Amino acid sequence: MFKSFFTITIAVPVAWWIGERYLQNFAYRISLSWWMFAAAALITVALTLFTVGILAIKAAMANPVNSISAE
Repeated sequence: MFKSFFTITIAVPVAWWIGERYLQNFAYRISLSWWMFAAAALITVALTLFTVGILAIKAAMANPVNSISAE
């Protein structure tokens, strides 16, 4: 969890800077708002927690005897 937090804190300013530089070349410009990056970060964290949660539930529900006998 902390690794993703530090990654987001580094990636957001870099992405904002690159995006602003890229969008300067167009005739019709938009400005990048903070909520766009916040929404992307929240979606990423939600998908990560959902995926890890599903895999953790599958591992918890599995019968340990089956995995031991398979080895």
